[in-house]
Amino acid sequence: MTTEIELKFAVDGEAAFDVLIRHLDLPAREFHSSVLQVNHFFDTQTFRLLERRIALRLREEAGRYVLSLKGPAQREDEVLTERLEEEARLGPNDALDVLRGSFSPRQALAKRLVETNPAALAMLDAALGEQELHYVGRFENRRTRLSVPLAIGERDVPLVFELDRTTFGERIDHEIEVELDASVDRKAALEALTTLLADAGIEWSAAPSKAQRFFAHIRG
Repeated sequence: MTTEIELKFAVDGEAAFDVLIRHLDLPAREFHSSVLQVNHFFDTQTFRLLERRIALRLREEAGRYVLSLKGPAQREDEVLTERLEEEARLGPNDALDVLRGSFSPRQALAKRLVETNPAALAMLDAALGEQELHYVGRFENRRTRLSVPLAIGERDVPLVFELDRTTFGERIDHEIEVELDASVDRKAALEALTTLLADAGIEWSAAPSKAQRFFAHIRG
């Protein structure tokens, strides 16, 4: 499985996004149009995946569908999280069948992983036991991406800042996410990003993953 390395900064409202954009003073070409992401989650009726900190998500974005399997966090340090992840791109027909319940997301993953990463599939099967996957629910996220070159250590690193407005029922969360390449020094990246936010005057806090917040919301 590949490793997802992610820094997540929870901020207080969209005003923080405007402050960051003004502070970065980016050329117009560095902006990406905002997109709506619809995130669908699957688990057993007794939430066996959630209990084992595994997430199975189908994300719909601009007519594209990606099924993601995320393992338990290998490292969690305030805003930095590292976890194993596998993704499978689904065609619209397969994705709609998964959402209708006529095509198991486990089967959809198996088409990709049975040869490329059987260990990931085995992890999922061990977590499921004898239970079947069911559709749990969805939440929406409005994401704006900014291409930002940032000095990390002794080199400039091209990063993508993801400004997220996430809706969980009546609750709306805002956060700034940055995903790192495995070659980037984590400690230096964290220092550079926290310095940037401090220089911009943006206050932030740590936050659980969106999946954790989603399941907390639906379970009351």
